[in-house]
Amino acid sequence: MGSLNTAIIGGGVAGLGLARGLAHRGMPVTLFERSEAYGERGFGFILLANGWLALRGLGIEFDPRELGQSLDRAIIRSVDGSVLKDESLDGAVAVSRFDLLSSIMHGLPSGVVELGRDFTGFDWDGQRAVAARFDDGSAFEASAFVGSDGVRSRCRECVAPSHAWQAGRVKEIVSSVHAPALAAELGTTFRKVMHPGGGLAVGLVPAGRGRVIWFVQFDAQRFQPPALGQAMDFFREHLSGFPADVHAAIEATDPATPHVWHTVDMDPPPSMVRGNVALIGDAAHPLLPFTSQGANSALEDAVLLADLIARCRSQGDVALAMRSFNAVRHPLMVQYVEGGRAIARRFVEPIDGAVPLPLLT
Repeated sequence: MGSLNTAIIGGGVAGLGLARGLAHRGMPVTLFERSEAYGERGFGFILLANGWLALRGLGIEFDPRELGQSLDRAIIRSVDGSVLKDESLDGAVAVSRFDLLSSIMHGLPSGVVELGRDFTGFDWDGQRAVAARFDDGSAFEASAFVGSDGVRSRCRECVAPSHAWQAGRVKEIVSSVHAPALAAELGTTFRKVMHPGGGLAVGLVPAGRGRVIWFVQFDAQRFQPPALGQAMDFFREHLSGFPADVHAAIEATDPATPHVWHTVDMDPPPSMVRGNVALIGDAAHPLLPFTSQGANSALEDAVLLADLIARCRSQGDVALAMRSFNAVRHPLMVQYVEGGRAIARRFVEPIDGAVPLPLLT
């Protein structure tokens, strides 16, 4: 068992989670991350009950409520203040991306993560990858390889080279702000405000320690996405009729921080594995907004694959483990993708009383 090592290409929630899960199970693992350092990238996630359970399965014992803010309620309003939906949330926690990744990484043994390693491709022996290659000319041999390198995954190009994707119709502008008064007012409630004409909404999520994550979802066929550095012009043009709490969050935000998330609409590849290579997280199944399963499903990928790899005793076992992973996860990811598309179609239409309850992914 000790001779079977795993190489993970790319970090993020899925990659770091898998590395933690394998290390917890006593398996040799190395993670290669293209960035030179893990910094304050991204804004945050809403962890749901399945995400919590997956964290436990990876040997991660911290309580997510210690990192962020418990959410027990979600309220969707129209811009005129009328309540469209008011529902309880079961065990949801808003956490910053940095805090979650740092907590997962904190429990990894020294030397597991190698930064500044830019993956370029695999060396293959038939359908089995024998080594990962990097832009500095180096190579790393392993028994199993896992691609966790995000939406525009180079690993996916190796596993499913002809697989296509398209830009999502609904895009997001995301940011966060230190706003203690607004965070206290929100308490444990996630708020969302929707334009009655459809295709435009703003969400406010308290994220702990006086911070609020906010996002604007919009139909890119009706609203031109702002250019870099011009998000505030977009807000002034399209959000003037939105309520005071929305404007309080946006006006307190550093204009340089909002990020335009150009979403991807993509079916999972016909197979998320090839031989001894598997894809997880966004590399395998980038999800549209509204599913609330981006980080949660990535953690579920990680815990299942960690379990399967840990049972392997031979190279032949690895290929079988990858196929088993695909058989379990692929059908569910197809459902998540289709579910996100269905809600997106409803989102761009005028409100008719059947309002979806999309959260921050």
